[in-house]
Amino acid sequence: NEWLIIVNNLLNHGKFSFRNFGDYYIPNMYMPPLYAWFLYITKIPNLSIENYISLVLYIQAILSALSSAIFYIISINFFSRKLGFLLSVLFCFFPSYLYACSQISSISLYVFLLLIFIYFFLKITALPDFKFYFYLGLVSGLLLLLRGEFILLFALSLIYLFLFYKNINLKNILFILLISCLVVSPYLYRNVTELKTF
Repeated sequence: NEWLIIVNNLLNHGKFSFRNFGDYYIPNMYMPPLYAWFLYITKIPNLSIENYISLVLYIQAILSALSSAIFYIISINFFSRKLGFLLSVLFCFFPSYLYACSQISSISLYVFLLLIFIYFFLKITALPDFKFYFYLGLVSGLLLLLRGEFILLFALSLIYLFLFYKNINLKNILFILLISCLVVSPYLYRNVTELKTF
């Protein structure tokens, strides 16, 4: 229900807000915006509520299927193809994940982006290519816009890269941080300007 209120306020008033007093909409700063934006974009075609919910769930099902494929690609880095396939099947039917995919929830998008993050993280550790630093920063920025607690995993990952991989220097770490900050910066700017008017 909270997502419905936020999306309706975005559609009808252009405000990322959960609560309002009359015509004043209180800026929502405690919920990261990426999933609300996802729901907002899927709402633009102005479908009936049943078709809208179906569209969101279909997109989440596609993301979940892609997540399984990415999980398989990650798994075969550590295990045989057969075991990687088995682990991917188990991942697909993990009860809490299966349940979350059937709900209007950010879990599907979060797991999809987190697996892409892990994929590029592993790519950097195996083959430090400049484009992988960019991709890791981009996905990290999206994850920061999706779940606030990702900041801890992001910080620990960068510290790990810097301490345990000599071919990854401070300049590479700062580049990843810069890209992720650029992705997050419009939301941070919006929060600062909204606070000034509040």
